[in-house]
Amino acid sequence: MARNEIPSNFTSQQKLMGAIQTKVTADGTSGELVAFLAKNGIVIADDVAAGVTAAGYLANNLSLTKLGQKYCAQRDALVLPITIGLGGCFQFLKSYYKDDLKSLGDWDLTVTTSGKITLPIDVAGWTTLLTGFKAKNDSYISPAVSPLLQYLVKKSISLGSYLTKLGAAATLETEMKTAKSDAGKEHNDMVNEWVLPLQHIKMIGAFLMKLYVGNEKTLGDYGFTIVDTAKVLKTRNIKIPFGFTKLKLKAKVGGAFINNGTETLWIYKGKIAAGVPIILLPGAKLIVPKGYSIFCVTNTSVVNSAKMQVVPPKKVV
Repeated sequence: MARNEIPSNFTSQQKLMGAIQTKVTADGTSGELVAFLAKNGIVIADDVAAGVTAAGYLANNLSLTKLGQKYCAQRDALVLPITIGLGGCFQFLKSYYKDDLKSLGDWDLTVTTSGKITLPIDVAGWTTLLTGFKAKNDSYISPAVSPLLQYLVKKSISLGSYLTKLGAAATLETEMKTAKSDAGKEHNDMVNEWVLPLQHIKMIGAFLMKLYVGNEKTLGDYGFTIVDTAKVLKTRNIKIPFGFTKLKLKAKVGGAFINNGTETLWIYKGKIAAGVPIILLPGAKLIVPKGYSIFCVTNTSVVNSAKMQVVPPKKVV
């Protein structure tokens, strides 16, 4: 059975809209879509213009995303050597206080009951820890000597320099978050700008499929791709920008949702993100339950993009 395969990415959809416009323009006032477009209030020129605007938003999104990635890489380049250097300091002191690990608390270090030192997860946390850690090291006034001094000298570590670099890293992190936030807004604007034109593409395709039943390949004149093979269900990879909700996604009951990213996802039943969501933690897998063939997913992070897979049910032979 022939089916109309609408492209899934914006760039291809925009190209398809341009092909539709070319065909409609060539057909003129006697074209087969004239009455259909008028009845449904579809103005192809407006949709094409919306595509140009949406493409601008997409270009901004890509540019800002790259900028955010650049800031992220610069931040990590500053922070990583510091975390490695401080990690060595912590292990040295852990060995020094091996018979009295509670004394590490005087250095603003938190030690678990199993003897592991709890490390920060962000620049702010490292800054807070290093500030207290450095204050303790500096509290040893001659003739008293810090037990850490010989290690710092041997490894050429300057805690003051570390603090300065963390300050620069914090600035980069702020710039990274701003760039990512702005990128997310541009993406949302692109999606919102293109919602109606994409709906029109689908409406036009459905109308032409009925008009040319039995001769569906004719839709190629409008830029549509008609395939004769049955649609094969494949695993879909979905990227959700931070703070963003994707609506009206499809899944097959008995398949699976897999959170293969680093951020927690909220999955809602139906076409809108309302009600109590299913919480899908990073790395978790959930068999698609009844009622979730149409679903929405929210990325709860305000910084990072999330990733998930929608896996179809296994075919029983």
